[in-house]
Amino acid sequence: MGSFSVWHWIVLFVIVALLALPFVATATENTGKVVSRHRFVVWFLSTFLGIPILSSATAAVMPMAALLWWPIGIVVVYLYQRTVVRRCRDAGHTKALAYFGAIPLLNVAVGIYLLFKSSASPVAPAPVLA
Repeated sequence: MGSFSVWHWIVLFVIVALLALPFVATATENTGKVVSRHRFVVWFLSTFLGIPILSSATAAVMPMAALLWWPIGIVVVYLYQRTVVRRCRDAGHTKALAYFGAIPLLNVAVGIYLLFKSSASPVAPAPVLA
């Protein structure tokens, strides 16, 4: 009773891996791409409303089919966090804000902030003196 079985270690590994996944996605996003507010709204709503609603509806109809949402959720979390980094870049923030967005429960607050934050104005090139 006092020692962990193999299944306990597997579950613990999966939990730690899922918590680390957004940090990995943030660290590896170095493309320089940006995401506008309009595209970010779609990602935010599908991640925080669409996936939970669809998975709970699936679980109500076929409980075993709800297990299919785990791999889908993992992919969506990874892609959403990369989108958060790109939206931070568009809003004029560094990756530091995206790292805060990788922390559970803070990710919702960061996402809502990025929903309402306007895009940073493009920097005008310096005038060339002849």
